[in-house]
Amino acid sequence: MPAASKRKFIAGGTTVVALYSVITVGPRCFWPGRRWLRRGGVWGSPHRGAAPPDRGGRCPAGLGSPLAGSQLLNFAGFLDRPLRELDYDAGVYDGIHEAAAAVCDDQDPYDVRLPMSVRRADGSQVDFRQEGTQRCIGAVMGIAARELGVVESRRAGAVFRKLARAELAASMGSSSRADRMERSPEWSWLVTPDDEGRDQSPVEVALSVLLARKRPCGDGDAEALCAAELTFDEFLDGLGAAGYQPHDLTMRLALADRQRWLASIARKALDRTMVIELDPSRRGDMAQKEQVLFALGAGELWTRGGEARAASIRLVLDPSTVPERPAGGGRWLPIFAAHLVPYRVALDVAQGGVAASWFEPALRIGSSFSLLSTAQLVDAQLSAGRFSSTFGVRPTLHLGGISAGLGPRLAVHWTGPDRFDLGAEAGLLVLQDRIGLSVGVRELSVSRRTAGSVFVALTLSDLNGAVYWLTPWAQR
Repeated sequence: MPAASKRKFIAGGTTVVALYSVITVGPRCFWPGRRWLRRGGVWGSPHRGAAPPDRGGRCPAGLGSPLAGSQLLNFAGFLDRPLRELDYDAGVYDGIHEAAAAVCDDQDPYDVRLPMSVRRADGSQVDFRQEGTQRCIGAVMGIAARELGVVESRRAGAVFRKLARAELAASMGSSSRADRMERSPEWSWLVTPDDEGRDQSPVEVALSVLLARKRPCGDGDAEALCAAELTFDEFLDGLGAAGYQPHDLTMRLALADRQRWLASIARKALDRTMVIELDPSRRGDMAQKEQVLFALGAGELWTRGGEARAASIRLVLDPSTVPERPAGGGRWLPIFAAHLVPYRVALDVAQGGVAASWFEPALRIGSSFSLLSTAQLVDAQLSAGRFSSTFGVRPTLHLGGISAGLGPRLAVHWTGPDRFDLGAEAGLLVLQDRIGLSVGVRELSVSRRTAGSVFVALTLSDLNGAVYWLTPWAQR
């Protein structure tokens, strides 16, 4: 075997065995009370009596790669496949880096196959700020990455090199020193012509966002070189600004309309809990089951109402919270029965009257503006003994938890000589537009410059949704 090939084989085998040792101790994030001893140029059996190396209270060697999955209480990986792929590739990098650090930490001083690392003054461990140590780590990482095929992979190789550059600068405490080190033969694998002039994959975009904000690695460091922790909102904002292309529908919604995405996540959690609680086999296993189902129903009522607000343009034909299909494979009858209940009821407290509508489509134009409709099939003026059907449209602004709208309305009378009356209506809505106050005129004549039959109405919306979610579940 040629000398160069033999050198690569020995160093590559040493790195793989060291990687195994790191994996076995990695989950504890501490070096155990035993260590791998190098005997005869290879990594041998653990010596239980050996004292653990002093790591200064840190995890083995590396500074640690930022993980996309650590966002959202460690559940962000479920949002999109590229985020999971990034965390996998980051884990590959951390494993190889820890293996390289382990090799350089227990380096034989008479072994000339690798650059000699530099230890701290007390001899406890290698000094990662020294160029000799980084030359050793770079050489071992390059051998391992090539042997495992990491650098040949477009996605994994790009992540590996980006993380290596970031950790090299952070470990040496200087970006200028790291730039000089990158030009050394041991770190030559960092430079790849394919990385220049090509579009970044979603995995690379996500990693760039995680590495964009820097902080000083230590109290005495003058240069900010370590990745700073991002909040989930900052992470999503960064992905959107960087042009991240999501793979899954959940991530697309999170980037396009965060409020609606949060409401949908809460609704899905409630849906699944509801399915479990409605399981016939669990009917009698809880003394307070009806109270639990009532609380879940109230949660469904609120989260589904919040889902109606969208940051995009969306036509909502049925704004009620009545579900499209029964939960947990239940019966369809409660859904049909709920739609027999009016969606909105208006009580005229000035003239004495009542109006009811079953469907009132709405055009949502962003989260702050909507075109709300009035479709009161039954509009009874009890004081005048007249029945009508009223239709209208109200441009409405949503500011915080309050909505305000103003628009025309047309009354179609069921009887009488004057079959049509044009009017106007202004409304104020709160609690997800469920409770409101409407003020307007039923008859507005532009030619005569007169207005008559002023009404003041209290309105209750999503009445059928409230009936569906808050009625006793045991009777369904």
